[in-house]
Amino acid sequence: GSDTDAVIFRFWWSTTDSLSVVNTTTATAALDAALGTHASAVEADSVRLAFDVSGLATGTWYLYMTSPLTGTFPLVRSRGVTVVHRPVLLSVATAVSGDPDWLDSGRLLDFDTGVNGAASAARDALALTISVVDYDDTASVRLFYSTSATLDTTVITTTGTVPNRTITGLTGGSHVDSTITLTEGVDSTISWQVGASSTTVVTGGDYYIYAVATDGKALAIGRSDTLYHVRHSPFLGLDTRADAQLNTGGDEPDRYH
Repeated sequence: GSDTDAVIFRFWWSTTDSLSVVNTTTATAALDAALGTHASAVEADSVRLAFDVSGLATGTWYLYMTSPLTGTFPLVRSRGVTVVHRPVLLSVATAVSGDPDWLDSGRLLDFDTGVNGAASAARDALALTISVVDYDDTASVRLFYSTSATLDTTVITTTGTVPNRTITGLTGGSHVDSTITLTEGVDSTISWQVGASSTTVVTGGDYYIYAVATDGKALAIGRSDTLYHVRHSPFLGLDTRADAQLNTGGDEPDRYH
């Protein structure tokens, strides 16, 4: 009803399916996902609620409902709700303007537009940023690049067994840096250099960035929304582009630098 005496119902979680008393000692207050407060509802024909379960341990939980009229007596109980906490990749290598970006070892192509321009507007390396969350474990993350837009968890390669699995590779993808593993809550960026040296070069092509995460048990994968175009324009350096003093006098002056 809509009168001022409408009953307010409150919701609780418990891992026990047969509570006869529901209070802060026997149960955990169910949190409203939108407000972060003890979930409640005023009597009505129908009610829609979303609960925040991030603070609940992995396992089976039962939702109870109480009211001020009946005190701690449980009015109703749900069937079991299985709570599972897996690594979740919230974002992976977001592009600067929402469209493909360009990485050019020759520093000729504009990073954002891909047209010829000043070297100051070009990049041959990029800090890739990821966001990952796992509510009951600390996830580890490795980054890969691939021309495929459809890689999933079935092509992740690992070593070890649950709960100590570690990521070793991604079939169809190449490591951004095989020596680096990011840790949830500690690391969020990794540098991707497309022409680090004459022997360490990312082959020219169009790539998606993939982040692969594990908590030792479950696997998760996320992909950048847009492509990164890797190119290798010719580079000609006429000097070291570094400040230096020239000897312009004396018996043996410097002819060039």
